[in-house]
Amino acid sequence: MKRIKIKSIIIFISLLSLSCTKDTNQIIGIWQVKNEYVEARYEMIEYGNYYFGKIHYYNDGNVEYKGSNKEEDYFISDVAFKDSTYVNGYMQYPDGKTSSINFDFIDHNNIKVTTNYDGQAYSEIWKREINGKVADFEEKNIVNEQDNNSNNSLTKQASKDKTSQKPKNKTSQKSKDKILGTWEIKNDYYQAIYEIEKLQGKYIGKIHYYNDGTIEHVGKNKESDYFLADVEFKDNTYVNGKMYLPDSSFYNVIFDLINTNSLEVKMTIEGQPYAETWKRKTN
Repeated sequence: MKRIKIKSIIIFISLLSLSCTKDTNQIIGIWQVKNEYVEARYEMIEYGNYYFGKIHYYNDGNVEYKGSNKEEDYFISDVAFKDSTYVNGYMQYPDGKTSSINFDFIDHNNIKVTTNYDGQAYSEIWKREINGKVADFEEKNIVNEQDNNSNNSLTKQASKDKTSQKPKNKTSQKSKDKILGTWEIKNDYYQAIYEIEKLQGKYIGKIHYYNDGTIEHVGKNKESDYFLADVEFKDNTYVNGKMYLPDSSFYNVIFDLINTNSLEVKMTIEGQPYAETWKRKTN
């Protein structure tokens, strides 16, 4: 059992071994958009050296949408950091069309977001959210690059299209996604809070909090917080998961739902089977 604790620590240390520069990761976080057309909250995360965006909330007066941490909440992908800016991103629509998207920082708390869809360029400002509030900010006059009076906005067009997208098999998809959410672990060796998300058809996991009595870590929604990847739903269980170590090796991990609020996590460590139970965190 002592050996299990050591391995748990090693797994956790792998999170800290993935370092990123402050400048590169300043796009990570929650952003608010509020203008005469729309109110929205988006979150940018890093995964695999690229940045992805998902919807937390959207309201344009006609359509209101609340994200539920599912794959359909993601509407931005493949953003790369190059030459001090964020480029080569794609915004994908249900019809398969994509528009380019780039991000330029005005300052640490304000970012100009530009897209080009059907030959027209649009820009708007996103404001960083800190502790549930928009950070102090000097208003900037960013207008439609084609028409100052246009009522089109990047957010309105992208998010309305996203809300119209529905899974082909709603019941099946809901069943598969029961693993999503925040999970709490507390045993004789450590306590932790993890979150499982869905990205590009697979499930990934990140750490919110970890404490084994020696090491304490509070997640900051960075790439180094992700420790679980490639989990797939097959034959009513979650398989092919990889829990990575600092040397890029990994443990194969399997998840079985005991019930809606209990998840059994199984792996083999040094040739011995090991299992622990995660409990869904509901508050």
